Amino acid sequence: MTDFLTSLLGGDNDSGNDQSVALPPELESYLPPEVWRRLNSDTPRRGVLINALDRLRSLLYLLTTYLPANLAQERTRRAVPGRIDGQMQSGTLLFSDVSGFTALSERL
Repeated sequence: MTDFLTSLLGGDNDSGNDQSVALPPELESYLPPEVWRRLNSDTPRRGVLINALDRLRSLLYLLTTYLPANLAQERTRRAVPGRIDGQMQSGTLLFSDVSGFTALSERL
């Protein structure tokens, strides 16, 4: 998705060239219905496209906030709506309670 957003914003449509830009239908669920409708009108305005791309970019930023960058890139590159998968890993998780920690931290 990142490459797609960059390629759309890279061109300058103010030069008089009438370049038609169409967003992939898979992105409809990530945009408000009104924005999607305006994008699919006969003459979508550049501002509407930039608004949609900014929204998609902010969603991508939120995704990378909670996931490692390489995983977020993989998820957006090969996205399948409704498909949840992962991998099993062995590991150890340690929960501990440090005696007196709350009282100590309150004094700091």
